[in-house]
Amino acid sequence: AAALSDRLPVPSRFVEKVARFSVAINLYLKRPGVLCQVMSLSLLHWALAMVLVVAFFKASGTEVSFVEVAMKLPLAIFIGLIPITLGGIGTRDAALLMVFAGSANPEQILAVGLLYTFFTYILMGIVGLPFMRAALKL
Repeated sequence: AAALSDRLPVPSRFVEKVARFSVAINLYLKRPGVLCQVMSLSLLHWALAMVLVVAFFKASGTEVSFVEVAMKLPLAIFIGLIPITLGGIGTRDAALLMVFAGSANPEQILAVGLLYTFFTYILMGIVGLPFMRAALKL
């Protein structure tokens, strides 16, 4: 789509973004090894997030398979990306309640959502503060 952007009716407010995206894609296509590394790291990140959620379900007292989490978690995370709340907190939890409704009781699903939010957003943000300070040279 980025390669065809000059022939597609792209709204004017997106033209610059599509052009920058096209430049990035072309750089990756020129270096397939780098593209493969980026894709591998992304898949590893998703797999680790799913393992984390499986562990959270187990800690809450229910068994949910990795395959089920792999099918449902991305949907809940993408729903949490809708810019309604800060960091998707609440939106993602509601989506988790909907998608895992038949797998565990609501209390367990809410516990998983809160643990996921704490460990992947809040705790990682706190851990990253010293690095932010160093990056900003404060």
